[in-house]
Amino acid sequence: MERLLRFGAENFISQGNSQPTDGPVPDTAEQVYISSLALLKMLKHGRAGVPMEVMGLMLGEFVDDYTVTVVDVFAMPQSGTGVSVEAVDPVFQAKMIDMLKQTGRPEMVVGWYHSHPGFGCWLSGVDMNTQQSFEALSDRAVAVVVDPIQSVKGKVVIDAFRLINPNMVIANQEPRQTTSNLGHLNKPSIQALIHGLNRHYYSLPINYRKNKREQTMLMNLDKRTWQEGLTLEDYPTHCNANHKTLQHVLDLVKTYNKSLEEEEKMTPEQLAIKNVGKMDPKRHLEENVDELVWNNITQGLAMGPEKPISSEEARARAERNRQEALLRLQRNQSLKNRSVSSQLSNTIRPNLTTQSSLMNVSQVKANLPRTISASTSANSSKFVRAPIVPKSNEASAYLKRPAPSGSSDYPKGAKVLSFGAKTPSVRAVCVLISRTEFEVQARYHAGLIAVCKSLPTRVYDENTKKWHFNLSDYREFLKRSSGLEGIQLEGLSSAVVTAFKSQMEGDESSTEREMDVDLNDKIPRSLNDSLLGFQREGVKFALKHDGRVLLADDMGLGKTLQSLAIAAAYRSEWPLLIVTQLSLRCAWREAVLTWLGPCLNLTSSDIYIVESLNDALNSIQYVWSRKPITIFTYDLLSRYVEKSGPSTLTNFKVVIMDESHNLKNMKASRTQAALPVLKAAKRAVLLTGTPALSRPMELYSQLVGLRPNLFRGGLHEFGLRYCDAKETAWGWDYKGCSNLQELQLLLQETVMIRCEQ
Repeated sequence: MERLLRFGAENFISQGNSQPTDGPVPDTAEQVYISSLALLKMLKHGRAGVPMEVMGLMLGEFVDDYTVTVVDVFAMPQSGTGVSVEAVDPVFQAKMIDMLKQTGRPEMVVGWYHSHPGFGCWLSGVDMNTQQSFEALSDRAVAVVVDPIQSVKGKVVIDAFRLINPNMVIANQEPRQTTSNLGHLNKPSIQALIHGLNRHYYSLPINYRKNKREQTMLMNLDKRTWQEGLTLEDYPTHCNANHKTLQHVLDLVKTYNKSLEEEEKMTPEQLAIKNVGKMDPKRHLEENVDELVWNNITQGLAMGPEKPISSEEARARAERNRQEALLRLQRNQSLKNRSVSSQLSNTIRPNLTTQSSLMNVSQVKANLPRTISASTSANSSKFVRAPIVPKSNEASAYLKRPAPSGSSDYPKGAKVLSFGAKTPSVRAVCVLISRTEFEVQARYHAGLIAVCKSLPTRVYDENTKKWHFNLSDYREFLKRSSGLEGIQLEGLSSAVVTAFKSQMEGDESSTEREMDVDLNDKIPRSLNDSLLGFQREGVKFALKHDGRVLLADDMGLGKTLQSLAIAAAYRSEWPLLIVTQLSLRCAWREAVLTWLGPCLNLTSSDIYIVESLNDALNSIQYVWSRKPITIFTYDLLSRYVEKSGPSTLTNFKVVIMDESHNLKNMKASRTQAALPVLKAAKRAVLLTGTPALSRPMELYSQLVGLRPNLFRGGLHEFGLRYCDAKETAWGWDYKGCSNLQELQLLLQETVMIRCEQ
């Protein structure tokens, strides 16, 4: 410090009022040498605390008047936020000095470090106060600031500082260049200058050292040495360790699943700080699995026979095994040859007569099974191509496929080749393209073309190269094409066949008559007069489908009014349950009073809003019989069902669920709580402004709630047909989409009506 004061005085005398220049400035300050171990620990500590600031003490020594070394660092009690950090134990530094002396370590506390995650290296007012307390114990104490976010491989953003004596001012001094970035010289940032650099504190240059011991330790930091496999645990100890690790893995899996459910309810801001300072269950799960696999592989590879085997004995054993294998192979081959020869003779013998003794080879070939070539009769072994399931984007092909023709003709002992597929070679898929038409997607097949040309409603599209037919010809098409050789046929889904049954039977007029509904007979006239034209169509659609409907109009088109009109049509079946988000409870109460209050004589006392879980547990048992309308939130619904079960909520025979896209995840607790209520209700209306047709799996849970028996094959049938399902090593993946046009037509026919702005 004396040298710095003397240097400042000399500059003040020599430079006077001269202006700063870009020329080199004499560097008379001390240097701080940080070991690689200390630097690595500072970075790891700083990154672990992101986005919060962290701090710790630095151990080392003051070598001479020009050198400060830092050999190790460790964290200290602290209270940090995203923009500041300060120690919570004012005597911690003194305690650590005494403890270091007791352990015999020669180092002393040479300063402190803290992190600035993402906003550079400088000292704030709080930091300067902390540094002042350190300099009160040692006037050469150093404050190191590291930025763990801006630091990348080969570039560590770090700087060291010390306070300037307030009685001294360095006049017209050009800010000295510092080693903020490893290997580069950068001038201080504007932000550092604004916060008092060269006015309240100055920067110290930083260098890095790495001795041989540190180099060896860093190289082996994340490595396992080969000596670890030499000392093995006994079998019971190894099994106990495996059991303990597996139990820990199961606990982590539960924690991870719970974390995923919590993330679904969080906002992006909450997700950003969710895991700050907490254990990441996914990362720890991967580490435990890797450790378990590694330990078992090491244990298994190292457990060899207790008695070593000589090379001569090993060669003799290998030769005996080879001879035994050859004998078994020859025996099996002879059995196959006799089996094939006997089957061939049994196949050909009934077809041979006295007149056929002079038949040529081509006539004999005609009597052979289709899976046997003409040259096979002269050989003792038989080769048949195995059918391979063709790959396709339409993953529903894997559901209930017919057995390949000719597969039952494979003789016992036939050698099946794994390349190519002989039969079936053409896959034909029926897809719905409108309310009255379907198309056949298939490659060229002469027999299939003939069947298509024989149907009366056929239309060939030159652009798509596909055949279109009326739904009235669907069953006839299946009947004629099912007997074709070399065709693998996949028809329409069971849900489509059920929904469009009248079109397939040619009775379209009955469907049109069902749509003619007089709303004045169903709802109060004043409420009917309040509806717009498209809203009346939505209410009629719901009444035609027994009050179980998905209203998917765009936002602002009056889905709330439509749902209340539908509920009013079934007033005799109330009580009515409304499930919505927390922020919309009061809005729904006002909507009920506005639209249904005058015509149904409803007041605010007839509407019960569930405020808390205790409120629901204590009063829901009798409220449904006293108040006609109850308003729940999704979160309270899931918590209530978890506590008491869904049985008490099944008394609500008319249910409205607003923002039903909250039920997109089948595994979520809110979905599992809502589905029993929807299935038990006689009338159910779902409202959403964002029907995710591009992600069909998010619609499945809503469809199950409205029409539980629509898809007879359940989730897997739906996923195969409409989610481009793919089987992976971890199970089936239903995140894709396929046959979207057919899915939209199916939804519009059964449960969904949508009006766009």
